[in-house]
Amino acid sequence: VKRGGWIFHARHLPRWAKDNPKIFFQAADKYEGKDNRRYREIEFALPNELKSVEQYRQIIDAFIDKHLKDHYYAYAIHDKIGMMSNGQHHPHVHIMFSERLIDDVEKKKERAAKNFFLYPARKKKDGSEPSFEEKWLRGAPKNRKWIDKNFLSVLRADFAQIQNDVLAQNGFSIRVDHRSLKAQKEEAERNGDTFLARLFNRIPEEYN
Repeated sequence: VKRGGWIFHARHLPRWAKDNPKIFFQAADKYEGKDNRRYREIEFALPNELKSVEQYRQIIDAFIDKHLKDHYYAYAIHDKIGMMSNGQHHPHVHIMFSERLIDDVEKKKERAAKNFFLYPARKKKDGSEPSFEEKWLRGAPKNRKWIDKNFLSVLRADFAQIQNDVLAQNGFSIRVDHRSLKAQKEEAERNGDTFLARLFNRIPEEYN
């Protein structure tokens, strides 16, 4: 595997994107509102104990099914050789996605690119809901959970649990801790475990 090179990629995109993430995210850049976030990117390390794309996908597919199945997304699995790890591999995944939901309208009839990223149709002055056609001509709604600052900790905990489930399924006893190295170091110090405290004092590996 080349240093930092991707070893697998997958996506779920509307038909107008022609199975090409570049087309989709360029449309987001073009049509999203001036002050709107165009897309989000999540990066997670994958357990080095696992060695196959199929095992990595067990983790990623479970995470997507829980958090991103109603979004358009693209992801790539990379395998980087750590600069300070004596040649050890550091597999990780980059997931890019739109905060906009694949709502009931989008599921029945995909919007055009120029419509998908518009502000969603609002309720009418009399309080009635806009029609299907009116919703289809306007943008897909955004999932508000992505603006909740506390939701990041939920994602980290869920991803760690999914990794641990997959590690167990593949016969590994090691487990992932989603907490920061600082938090783990402080816990080790409280427990009087100086070896672990020194271990958690290491510099986290960066991925590209």
